[in-house]
Amino acid sequence: MNGLMVVSIAICDDENTEREYLQQLVTYWAKSRNIRLKLQLYPSAEAFLFAYVETPVDIVLLDIRMGAMNGINLAKHLRQKENRVQIVFITGLPDYIAEGYEVSALHFLIKPVSNKKLDDVLDRAIKLISREEPMILLPLKDGKQRMPISSIYFVEAFSHDLLMHTDQGNLFIKMSMNELEKALGEGFFRCHRSYLANMRRVRKIVKNSLEMDNGSILPLSRKLAASAMDAFLKSH
Repeated sequence: MNGLMVVSIAICDDENTEREYLQQLVTYWAKSRNIRLKLQLYPSAEAFLFAYVETPVDIVLLDIRMGAMNGINLAKHLRQKENRVQIVFITGLPDYIAEGYEVSALHFLIKPVSNKKLDDVLDRAIKLISREEPMILLPLKDGKQRMPISSIYFVEAFSHDLLMHTDQGNLFIKMSMNELEKALGEGFFRCHRSYLANMRRVRKIVKNSLEMDNGSILPLSRKLAASAMDAFLKSH
């Protein structure tokens, strides 16, 4: 695998020995594939859901038979909010397989889980993740929200907040322009001290301004005009 891919995985199982066993398998899988792993362990569905608001994951290895909330119910709750996370059920019984596919589970693994089968499933999961549209997790005043990066037109400094203009509406973001610019990465250009533009959503560059796909006109610093044109050409 080229480069160092970052993958966030959660293991949710109410048996301590099972969590530790899966932790060993997942850690070995990530190391053997040159993947930087962010791994979280949870003893219950409730603990996972509480943390998930602040710590979304790419893949969840989910035990079915747990306490008050079982794995199937947890998966249904996740799917009400998003379809991105790859769900892999871990179970001692195949009885729930039909229900599992109703929540678009990637796979079922029967306990005891073999490292070969888990490796194969995780390999499939990251292929699906890598094909998905890049997302960014945005801190809002009343929580956090995932946003497809491609849906962003531009961001402007507005009082003490940032105002993000997207094709899904406008959002006030609780972070600095420098932090957001770093998080968004390549494809975004600081055309002015108070504006950050998605160069893939620029319609054209004229003199001292950028014309965006949504009709907005952003100021362009004269000294940045050449750099803006380079960024525009690279993104189209």
